[in-house]
Amino acid sequence: MILVVAFGVRVSYVAIAKRGPCPIKVAGKVVGSYPSACTVGDQIFYNAEANTIAHGHGFTEPLWSVTHTRDGTEILDRDTGLGAALELLPRHVNFLVGPFVLAAAVVGAITLGRRALWVVAPAALIGVGFLFLAVAGLSLQSRYLVGIAAVAALLAGVSLTGRWRWIGAALLVGAAVYAAGDLADTRERLDDDAPALEELVREAPPCAPVHVPTIRPVPFVAFWAGLEPAQVVATPPGPRGSLVTPTGVGESWIGGGGPGNPGRVETAPPDGFAPLSENETWRIYTKC
Repeated sequence: MILVVAFGVRVSYVAIAKRGPCPIKVAGKVVGSYPSACTVGDQIFYNAEANTIAHGHGFTEPLWSVTHTRDGTEILDRDTGLGAALELLPRHVNFLVGPFVLAAAVVGAITLGRRALWVVAPAALIGVGFLFLAVAGLSLQSRYLVGIAAVAALLAGVSLTGRWRWIGAALLVGAAVYAAGDLADTRERLDDDAPALEELVREAPPCAPVHVPTIRPVPFVAFWAGLEPAQVVATPPGPRGSLVTPTGVGESWIGGGGPGNPGRVETAPPDGFAPLSENETWRIYTKC
């Protein structure tokens, strides 16, 4: 039953959140399209990271996840600390599995009785680890709690086996409906004004090194411009190169602004940098 539910969620995700087409633009004109949705979010990030590793530039800094995550937390002004962790932990878990699955997990735990302790204990350890990350001043991302989400999903499946199985079944049906509606706008929540930046970068690729105000646009700009990720850096502009900066208008995950995102960081171009392209939400300056 768990596999059937997982398969249904996956099919719903592909059919709703990944539906296409994705237009291919060259010089502002549509010259073709892909049948699926355009590449967004983590797909671009992991594609860029995979290319970096394939070129022999990966796994060279063993403490990268600690040092650079802390730096990114400061740059993006993300919440950290014990107080923030206590507030974000239940919110992240609810985001990962949703209220219906959590309710079904409670039914599953009741069904197992004392045996549920063996299942819940690993989730509790993951929660404690999340608090340690907060004390260390690291970013408190929802993905760090995926293990708790897995435990909740397992217990939700168990809810279909006991005397309360009809309650569990009703809750999981509700979970499927809830997830389908939530996934329908996944793409819009991920990119927002990112397509406006993609169009600028693809039409007139900036020269390297490309400077961006925060780390979020790095893999996106590298992918769209055909550059190595190391050629796009979240540092102030140097004497030569390019600057990509958002305007105060718009909101997106990669540019900032809007609920749940840090503020937009506008960067003024240094002397000698000339405008390359711009629209309402993004500007690109170069001095090549």
